[in-house]
Amino acid sequence: MRAAQPATAGPSPIAVLGEIVTGLLAHSTPVTPTGAAELLALPCGRAVRTWTRPIARTVTPATATGVDCGLPADTTGKRVRGIGSMLAHTALTGGRVLQANAFARVTSATTDHRLPWSHYLSHSGTVEAVGRIRATSLAEGFFDAGRTPDTLDPGGIAGHRLAAVQQSPDLDRRPPLKAARTSLRWAIVRGNPENPDRQAEFTVSGTHTRTLLLRAEDLDDVADLLVFSEDIARHDWLLTVLGNLLDHPHESPAYSHRLRMAAEHLAHLWMPASVPTPRTAELWDGFERVPGFTRQWSTMEARVRRTIAARTASMLEHPGRTRSGHRPPGA
Repeated sequence: MRAAQPATAGPSPIAVLGEIVTGLLAHSTPVTPTGAAELLALPCGRAVRTWTRPIARTVTPATATGVDCGLPADTTGKRVRGIGSMLAHTALTGGRVLQANAFARVTSATTDHRLPWSHYLSHSGTVEAVGRIRATSLAEGFFDAGRTPDTLDPGGIAGHRLAAVQQSPDLDRRPPLKAARTSLRWAIVRGNPENPDRQAEFTVSGTHTRTLLLRAEDLDDVADLLVFSEDIARHDWLLTVLGNLLDHPHESPAYSHRLRMAAEHLAHLWMPASVPTPRTAELWDGFERVPGFTRQWSTMEARVRRTIAARTASMLEHPGRTRSGHRPPGA
């Protein structure tokens, strides 16, 4: 599987920046691969690519959006001007998990003024920085920057692409459980540390925001790292959904139902490194050691199944209990 990546013509990139928004498809049942192709092709107006093994996945071609905004030069709020375009595509995995990824390679501008748009259109997926900027400072500032109208915001583009799919009339808008979106801001900078564990740095920032810093020797060849970033975002979302359920338990049939729906609709979607390359396989090995993604998932999934079993046994033992867990008067 190859994800779309920024064009390689022009100056060597300083960094590649992007943001992935992940959420649950607003539909009561999983969408088939054929249905997924029809669903995603409509908003983008172009043919999509579909895989069925090892897990069903449909991805749209990347399309460009023009930007002229500030680039966070560092964490102090200093900015330089960025002009060009970002690429974005959407993906549906397992007929359930919907993602949109907006990204661009950042290069140094060859002039200190804005050129005709024809120049930027010929370098699709490239944002030119007008002013001096360092890769590490750019990545740090990008992770630290808030969402403002005049600052580069790939999450806004990704969110728009996600909404275009969720608003499809083909969806019944009755998902089996409530699941909040998560957002992963990612950056790829040049580097090749000897310690594999330092090639990827993942951070959870707040309830629904994450960051991922990757290092690569060649920033013109990062297609597999885009796939890896989406893989990380998808599995972190699964962990987040299950973790939120377990962190807020309560005694009600509705809660038991949500646990059953989570087990039925999400458990089979756990498939890290489903399409590995030598580079991403090594990165995934690091994530399995620290923070131990699969270990966390296995522990949570076991808790969900134990809780479902215990609540089912209690209902069979006390069939007359009400929603509050107490027998009605006179029972």
